[in-house]
Amino acid sequence: MGRKVFRKKKVRAVDMHRLVYLGNAALRTVSGDVKDVMQIAPVVKAMKSIVVSSPSPQVGVNQRFFLMIESIPQGNVAFGLCNASSPCICGVVDDDTPFTYEAVINPVINSKSAAVTKDFEGCLSFPGYQGVVSRAEVIDVTYTTLDGRKIENRTLANLHARVFQHELDHLDGVMFLDKIDMSVRSPLLRRLLSAVAHCCIDRR
Repeated sequence: MGRKVFRKKKVRAVDMHRLVYLGNAALRTVSGDVKDVMQIAPVVKAMKSIVVSSPSPQVGVNQRFFLMIESIPQGNVAFGLCNASSPCICGVVDDDTPFTYEAVINPVINSKSAAVTKDFEGCLSFPGYQGVVSRAEVIDVTYTTLDGRKIENRTLANLHARVFQHELDHLDGVMFLDKIDMSVRSPLLRRLLSAVAHCCIDRR
């Protein structure tokens, strides 16, 4: 009888933690707290190679952390734009693009401003669609970084505040579709979004 030889296949982290789409249960599950920041390091590394800003549920991991862009090198497309005219939160970047961002772990919003702004948002897990969402203009937040530092009472405003709120929603199983201002959408699209939000199946 011939001997079977099993070869261990090396799988890159980016392949193990690929993007999931609307209909995947991970996007509607409340994520649990991160107990050991070092255990999520491989996932964070994989996420950095995929997107500019993304929560862990978008790669099928239900733990409370997300990536948040901190700065953009001059000459790159402005963060928050999917294209020249449609602003949104998440965007794909080239592997060699030197963006600066950090992992935001166990995030908490301590307070929100009474002032709100309305702007378009989008999501890689529901590609091709944007909608107007109201968000607090300024927020005060607390979170832990990947190196274990506790960041307390940090003030975020405008786009950074919007990104933080958008990604934190993901950790609670909430998507931007749930908060779209339907008054700026046609009745047909409103029905489409409602049907997709409840019935879409992710087959990946």
